[in-house]
Amino acid sequence: MGNFTEVSCVLTNLSIKISIGLFLSALIFVLPTVQPSQAGVEGGTRGVEVVLKEPEVILRSLYDKSWAIVIGINHYPGGDRNTPNLNYAVSDAKRVAQKLAGLGFEVRTLIDEQATRQNIIHLLADDIGPQTKENDRIVFYFAGHGATKEKADKTYMGYILPHDYNPSKHSATAISLQQLREASSEIKAKHMLYLMDSCFSGGLLAGRGRMPTAGTAGYQYLLNITKGRSHVVIAAGGKDQTVKEEGGSGVFTRVVLDALSQRSNMPWAKDGYVTAMDLASYVMKRVPDLAPQQTPQYGHLEGEGDVVVDIFQPLDVSGGDERAHKIFEAEQALKAEEALQRAKRKRNIVAPGF
Repeated sequence: MGNFTEVSCVLTNLSIKISIGLFLSALIFVLPTVQPSQAGVEGGTRGVEVVLKEPEVILRSLYDKSWAIVIGINHYPGGDRNTPNLNYAVSDAKRVAQKLAGLGFEVRTLIDEQATRQNIIHLLADDIGPQTKENDRIVFYFAGHGATKEKADKTYMGYILPHDYNPSKHSATAISLQQLREASSEIKAKHMLYLMDSCFSGGLLAGRGRMPTAGTAGYQYLLNITKGRSHVVIAAGGKDQTVKEEGGSGVFTRVVLDALSQRSNMPWAKDGYVTAMDLASYVMKRVPDLAPQQTPQYGHLEGEGDVVVDIFQPLDVSGGDERAHKIFEAEQALKAEEALQRAKRKRNIVAPGF
């Protein structure tokens, strides 16, 4: 209690010092200071202090909460010859759910008979969607059948097919990609990533997806790409393509999981983090090697930034734009002050200095 009172007094007096060495106890992240290795100061020169932030610290500063909706459907009891039962969608979904849980996401799964049209729409639009706040992120993963249908205006609409899909009642039992786009626009979370392992899933994008361009790695780049709202899609194939199951998994999902699990061998290993754009760049190059008929797609539903999927090593935050860095630290200090004040009101704590 002594430490809590001391920190509270400092914050209440507004003597918050914005610096790389900022330290606040309990409710504020600790920013560890690491001296350079001896190799960095050879020849008697004075080393430059490098400040690192642990992965958990950076993620908590970028996102308040992380959510995941994971759907896998093998069985289509009301389907026809165009919707035969699948072999690996359920096991793929379970592996994706496990991976995302390990990355700090609160995961909700819908498997086979749970994955009805009503349940999928409810989970996205009425359950998780309304709970999210602006500083949250969501991953939506779907493994199952998809379909495409020509409209009266000669354009095509893509659909994902839930467990209770009935071909004779297509409009009433399928979920159009337009519905997913509309649901996405209503969600407050600033960042959302769709991972779509189904046929025709590229139809979620307006037109053909584009090859992502690599950004400039580093802390400043990370700040820049995560400031605004960004909802993005990585789809297993184009809007007119079927996707492949092989070797105990969907090819697309296997490549995604390999990319997240074997990160030390990935192009972004030296950066210490992977974004949706990084992941898409790898998937769009690797999947056609294994399934030549598939051309994965990537694009934005909203915004122009990126979604951080994982941070896996401490980041050097000593470089970059000093002003942006100070603003970032100031925001964290203000959030900490607000958290302490909320705790005071909630617990009715009366302590010297308040």
